[in-house]
Amino acid sequence: MKLTVSSIPLEGQTIELTPRLSWLCEIVAEALSGLNGSAESLAGSLSLNRVDRIVSLRGEMGVDINPACDRCLTAFVQRLHVPLHIDLSPRTEIGDSAGSPWSDEEMETSAADLDFSFYQEPEIDLKEIIREQVVLALPLQFLCAENCRGLCPRCGANLNVELCRCLPDNPADPRWGPLKKWKQA
Repeated sequence: MKLTVSSIPLEGQTIELTPRLSWLCEIVAEALSGLNGSAESLAGSLSLNRVDRIVSLRGEMGVDINPACDRCLTAFVQRLHVPLHIDLSPRTEIGDSAGSPWSDEEMETSAADLDFSFYQEPEIDLKEIIREQVVLALPLQFLCAENCRGLCPRCGANLNVELCRCLPDNPADPRWGPLKKWKQA
């Protein structure tokens, strides 16, 4: 959804993020491909405020996903919370001159810089912004529980459900035997 900056009232505008917005369901499904995200569980709101041509997006969105645990491979339901906090400036205001602080030179970024972006006038592409924020909100590792014990590396038993029948004193590979003796010494 492209939004013309001049159409945002000076007092601000709020967009309710619901499953009725087909463009939103489409980009969330694309961003969560393979995680079985449920568009019916989509809920949130987005407030847009502008001062001249600087636009501030504030809000939050949530959606249920159904990933597989990275330790035990069991599917589970998790609520993904997506914070939406971005300040946007038109790209045309930033010069490419050599004296500009935004030149191609390397520079260190701060945490505040991560919540700042640019838009190509006269429109803001909300689809791209929300897609990016959904992907950034995904955890690096999906765990069904913090204390998930995972799978036995030898027999593949789910250690959360059953005890494996492997003998703990019998190393899986005899080449590890000398290291075991060294550890006991």
